[in-house]
Amino acid sequence: MTPSRPDQPLRGIAAMLTGATAFSAMSLCAKYLNAHYDVLQTVFFRSLFVLLPATFMILLRDPALWRTRNMAAHFWRGTVGFASMLCMFYSFKLLPLADAVAINFLGPVFAVLFAMILLRERARLRHWLWLGAGLVGVLIMTQPGHAGMNWLGFGVAMLGTVLFGITQTCIRILGRTENALTTVWVFALMATIFAAAFQPLVWRTPAGYDWLLLIGTGLFALVGQIAVTKAYQYAPAATIGPFNYTSLIWAMLFGALFWDEQPTPQILLGAAIIIAAGSLAAIHEARSYLAARVGMTS
Repeated sequence: MTPSRPDQPLRGIAAMLTGATAFSAMSLCAKYLNAHYDVLQTVFFRSLFVLLPATFMILLRDPALWRTRNMAAHFWRGTVGFASMLCMFYSFKLLPLADAVAINFLGPVFAVLFAMILLRERARLRHWLWLGAGLVGVLIMTQPGHAGMNWLGFGVAMLGTVLFGITQTCIRILGRTENALTTVWVFALMATIFAAAFQPLVWRTPAGYDWLLLIGTGLFALVGQIAVTKAYQYAPAATIGPFNYTSLIWAMLFGALFWDEQPTPQILLGAAIIIAAGSLAAIHEARSYLAARVGMTS
């Protein structure tokens, strides 16, 4: 049996921050494209332009990376991950960008729950406090039940977060034996095949600069996927989950700049709580990691 890799919380946090930034850029491209193309077409190009460079990267590094030791986990990660991605892209179309991203941030909560149930990972009290604070921030921002609430968009986004939790648990399992690039490539292949099946029904030939956005959606997703996959391989979901919240800053900025979605006081308050939770987690994990290193060398 291949031994599990030791946790590296600081590397996990850095990888999650990188992934959050890349996925924020992907969300910007996707929201614009969803206004002009069917979501399934956007998902197709997003997956295709992850698959092509990932294939090239494997050819350059080591074709043996195409071999997998856990096809069952890849299957569930690919199937559930495709459904989660579809929900996420639809939520970008149905909701303001900051609201859609905020609801998607409930994903780490479900990731922790599924990790506890399926992987028997232990979540300490501080992890639950940080995740709970993030959840409170999301609820303050979205205010479910207020007048004018888009319940379809809210429901689609919530379904995506539950599915997200399952996919991250699969990634955690795959991280024990699989290279991150292998995990990304298999998912991109499955998502491309799934989305391609619908293209005869939804296809619209892209025009002009839309090609650049479609390619960018895939490339940003590739960087984000590799980074997040590595993050979950480096550290438990309870440790790195709060750092995905940094995408919220980008979502509010992009929404204000490109769609005139001005942040309200409750959005700013919720964002402040989310950022505070992630910052406290970063400080504590960094101190714990450095103290452990000092103890090992003393």
